[in-house]
Amino acid sequence: MASHIWYYADGGTQKGPCSLEELIEALSKTSDPVNVLVWRNGFDEWRAVDQVREVATKLFRPPPLPRAPARPEPTAREPSVSEVEAAQFKGVEPQLAGIGGWLVLVAIGQVLGPLRTLASFAKSLEELDKKVFEAFPITAWGEIALNIGLLLFGICVAVLFFRHSRRFPAVFIWEWLAIIALPFVDATWIALSIAYYTGRSPAEFFTLNPKDIGQSIGATIVGTIWITYILRSRRVANTFVK
Repeated sequence: MASHIWYYADGGTQKGPCSLEELIEALSKTSDPVNVLVWRNGFDEWRAVDQVREVATKLFRPPPLPRAPARPEPTAREPSVSEVEAAQFKGVEPQLAGIGGWLVLVAIGQVLGPLRTLASFAKSLEELDKKVFEAFPITAWGEIALNIGLLLFGICVAVLFFRHSRRFPAVFIWEWLAIIALPFVDATWIALSIAYYTGRSPAEFFTLNPKDIGQSIGATIVGTIWITYILRSRRVANTFVK
């Protein structure tokens, strides 16, 4: 394109010859370059500038794009809270819920409790004297029923615990009361049932060995701690709601 010789019409007067660069410079100085007629070798006739692409693209170039303003660095904005609203949340603690904290120990106890009862029941069946069973069948069956009842009760409490049942706290307290009273209930049943067979006073057969007494005292201390926790814990109140 640089080798072409150009001519243009200025007020009815032919101007040229000139190079493309000289043509562009001359046209840029005119008031209405769009309607100026131009010609070069290869054209059949004169053409308006806006019909000649190689001239128009150089003459009517768009201005450079404006530079985008620099984005300010994002700054952390403090939440807009009034003093009155802030005072309402002052001292508010996050809501505790779910099996966490001390409830983890309760969960372990609810799993191990029925297993421990089952193991104790199996051991008592192995040690049961057949002669005693034949002589006092009501006593033996009563012992078996007592152990089975305690096992089923422990399983029921565990199910209520893991279902987050609102009944769990009350049933948990009854479970500990049953554990504390178990040695006395067992001794009372043995004394009454044997007295039924022998016709003698139940007081003669009511005995508690030191091991049973120690277990009952220990259960009373531990049970009191856990019952107090269950009654006063915010986590317990927020967890067992179903």
